[in-house]
Parts: sequence; C-alpha cells; structure tokens
Amino acid sequence: MSSEKEALLFRLQQMEEKERFFLKELQKERNEIYDRLREIDSQTSLSSLAAFKEPVKVREEAAVAVDTGVLEEEAPTAVPGKEEVVESLPSSSSSSAAAAPRPKVSNVQAVRDVLKDSSKSLTISEIRRELDRQYGLSPANLTTILYKLKKETDAITSPARGVYFYQEPVNAEGEELQEEE
Repeated sequence: MSSEKEALLFRLQQMEEKERFFLKELQKERNEIYDRLREIDSQTSLSSLAAFKEPVKVREEAAVAVDTGVLEEEAPTAVPGKEEVVESLPSSSSSSAAAAPRPKVSNVQAVRDVLKDSSKSLTISEIRRELDRQYGLSPANLTTILYKLKKETDAITSPARGVYFYQEPVNAEGEELQEEE
C-alpha cells in the first residue's frame, strides 16, 4: 500500500508540473498574439496617417505618444477630420469607464434607473451591460443589489429567475378615484 500511495503522489506531482508548464506556454502564446495584434493595429493607424500626407515628424510623435501612453492633453494636436484609432485589445491604461465622462451615481440608483428606462424585463447580464454602457459601473454582486431593491420597493419584480422588471407602483387612492368617476 505504501508504495502505491507514493507512486500516486509522485504522479500527482508530475501532473502539476505539466499543468504549470502548459499554462506558461498558453500565456506566452496569448501574449505573442496580443503583441502581433497590436502591431497590426499600429500599422493600420500609421497607414491611415500616411494617407493624409502628414509630415514624418508628426507621425513619429503620435507613435511615441501611443507607445508611452501619453495623456491626450500632452499628445500632439490632431489633424481635424481624423478619427482616432481605438485600441481594441486589453491594456492596463484603458478602461470602459475612462472612455467618456459618465454621471456619478450609486450602484443602487443606477440599477433602478436602468430598470426604469427599460420597457421590458431584463436579465442580470443585460442590466450589467447597460450599467457599463450608461454609467461605466460594474458592481461586483448585482444579484445582491437587485435583491435589496426588490425588498425596498414593490416596483421591482422578478417574473422569472434572474429576470427583473420595473413596474410603476399603482396608487391605491388613484384606483378608487377612477372607479368613482
């Protein structure tokens, strides 16, 4: 029994080493792909700049500004009528929240507003997408926020699991007034 146990433990150790090796290889390949995609994006942006026949100096300054991550205020002035190249790859300096100024609002209020603005039931993933698009927010636990909102008000209902709907509460006095008329 003892030798079988040792053999199994040895095999587990070998498997862990192989897993680490494969993970390192996959990470290395992923980084190479991202690097190549960035090169292609930069070549595309440089060729579009060349199409406008800018002086070489301005192109070099723009490339340096992109490579060093210089803020827009410090970057050279752009030629009017040009579109900026949007970096489509993940990077540490860019985020969806920093892309455009968004209103400052709490997560709870933002979720309430998203549900109010929608005329249909929304799934949690749809709510998350709208929060990111409208407010640049990505709350860690959206289910907890929705549960809290559901408890606070009767306006938010859950017709199915993971689906939420905002329905304006009907005033009881308003119903009575309509019945009397």
